[in-house]
Amino acid sequence: MAPIKNVAVAGANGILGPAVISALLSSSFNVTLLTRSGSTHPPKPHLPTIPVDYTSTSSLTAALRGQDALISLIGGTSLLAPQRTMIAACLAAGVRRFIASEFGSDTCHPRARAMPCYGEKVAVQELLEEAVAVPQQEQEQSFSYTLLMTGPFFDWGIATANLLMDTKGHQVTLYDGGDVQFSVSSLATVGRAVAGVLAHPNETRNRAVYVQDCTVSLRGLLEIARQAAPETEWVGSEVQTEEVERRAWEGMKAWKEGGEKDGEGMMGWFYGFLTRVIFAEGYGSRFGEVDNALLGISQMTAEEVGEYVGGFVKMADEKNGK
Repeated sequence: MAPIKNVAVAGANGILGPAVISALLSSSFNVTLLTRSGSTHPPKPHLPTIPVDYTSTSSLTAALRGQDALISLIGGTSLLAPQRTMIAACLAAGVRRFIASEFGSDTCHPRARAMPCYGEKVAVQELLEEAVAVPQQEQEQSFSYTLLMTGPFFDWGIATANLLMDTKGHQVTLYDGGDVQFSVSSLATVGRAVAGVLAHPNETRNRAVYVQDCTVSLRGLLEIARQAAPETEWVGSEVQTEEVERRAWEGMKAWKEGGEKDGEGMMGWFYGFLTRVIFAEGYGSRFGEVDNALLGISQMTAEEVGEYVGGFVKMADEKNGK
């Protein structure tokens, strides 16, 4: 496959946008941003930006002419419709690589992909498999895709989302005892992995690619926090993910029967399923073989993990006057 140079990015105003754009520019890719028509986000003056209609194949096709790759960073719960249009536009415009909006749990794992929260990601995967199964005249220039599995975002899950620990409240929820190991990647690592995928188009063609900074457990994170701030009382509260999943099924049923299909109403049960997949045993949250070596990304040592997590703990305490 010919080298990839021109890269379009959709959804760059989200969580991953800055890290991915920085990594692409550092790797000397030519980056063009696609922004939703009518978006109120301020433009990035140093990068070409094209307003598009994500419901229009013709709009996206025109924007993608001359691009070698399209990276979808769109987030939220409605991933299928815009990415269906993106895939159709890639095929029409001759885009050779599409990186789907994955960047999380291993949705290729049978138990994970069966969860309702991943339904749209699985549907996108099926569309991609259909697209590459269609005979294409020139294999060298044909359409291809990559699914990038990263696990939860390490830094964001600690410092922003309270997904992995609550640094302000000094507590960690120990799901299923907190001993299950799971893969994590920082936002910067995800950005470098995206650039690495595009730098190795043949090796990453039409498959899932796995990357991680390290594997951690919730109990391990709690112990690091206690060591980093011995003068502070850190609490671990135990919750069973089986119960979280049970409530998620009930919440989804009530949401569907309620008739109000708003995104806010589905967040509770949606994240309940995510919690089960990330923190329970048997859902593929700890990756087996990873592609770090291929992508040129080293993994953290235990000492580096301790310093990294401890840094967030100390920074939060300083911010809160501890």
